Amino acid sequence: LENHVDRMMKSTTTQTTKTALLLVLGGMCLLVVGDLILSALVLTPDSTIYNSFLRLVLGIVLFVFLIRSGNGKASGATRLVTTRKKYWWAAFLPLSFFLLANFSSQDWSALNYTAPSVLTWIANNASVGFVEEALYRGIGLFLLLHAWGKTRSGLLAAIGVQAIIFGSFHVLNLLSGAPVLPVLVNSAFAMIVGFGFGAAYAYSGSLWTCIFLHTAIDMAGSANDALGVMDQVKEQSMSMSSFIPSMVVVIIFSLLPAFWFAYRSELRQGSNDLSETGAT
Repeated sequence: LENHVDRMMKSTTTQTTKTALLLVLGGMCLLVVGDLILSALVLTPDSTIYNSFLRLVLGIVLFVFLIRSGNGKASGATRLVTTRKKYWWAAFLPLSFFLLANFSSQDWSALNYTAPSVLTWIANNASVGFVEEALYRGIGLFLLLHAWGKTRSGLLAAIGVQAIIFGSFHVLNLLSGAPVLPVLVNSAFAMIVGFGFGAAYAYSGSLWTCIFLHTAIDMAGSANDALGVMDQVKEQSMSMSSFIPSMVVVIIFSLLPAFWFAYRSELRQGSNDLSETGAT
C-alpha cells in the first residue's frame, strides 16, 4: 500500500510539473505570436495599445483559470498574501534595488509628459507586469511549488527553474532586431529579477505585490524611452567592463538576500489535489 501511494504521488508530481511547464510555454508563445501579428498588422504608434490589450486579456484568462480551478486563494489571485508572516513584505526589499536603480537613472525633469504618452507608458508597463507575474509566478511557480515544494531543495529548484524560463523569455527580444549583447545582458539580469520575484512570492504568497512592483520597476526603467524627446533618447550599450561590476553589485544586494528569503520560505504540505489546496 505504501509503495502504491508513493507511485501515485510521484505520478501526480510529474503531471503537475508538465502542466506548469506547458502552461508557461504556451503563454509565452501566445505573447510572442500575438505581439508579432499585431506589429505586422498595426503599423502605427497605436500598436502599443493593442499589445497592452492583448496582454491584459491573457492575464485575465490566467487569473480566471486559477480561480475556476479552486486555487484563487492559495495562489494569491484573490487575496493580498497567503502567509501569516508579519513581515512578509520584507521579501520584496531585494527587488527594490532594481526599482531604485531604474528610478535614479532617469532625468525626470527632462521628460515630455503628454496625456497620450503617459497613458501609453502606464498601460504598456502595467499590462506587462500583470501578465508576466500571472504567468510565471501565479501559474508556473505556483504549480512547481505544489509539485516540488515539499522539500527545501525542491522549493529552491522550483524558484530557480521559473527564473531561468523568465530570463530566457527575454532572449526573444532578438526577434525585434535588438542588438545581441544588450539582449543577453538584459536576459541575465532578468533571471536574477525572476529569482527575486520567485523568492518573494514563495515567501509571502503575494501575487498582487509582485504585479505592482514589477510594473513600477518597468515603468521606471522605460520612462526615458516612453516619455523622452526622440533627439534625447540615446542608444545605451553595456561592455563587459561595466557588465561585470554591475552583476557583482546585483548579486550582493539583490540575489543573495533573495536566496535567503527563498530558503526561509515555507515548505508546501498537504494534499496533492490542487483544488483542495486552493480551498484551504
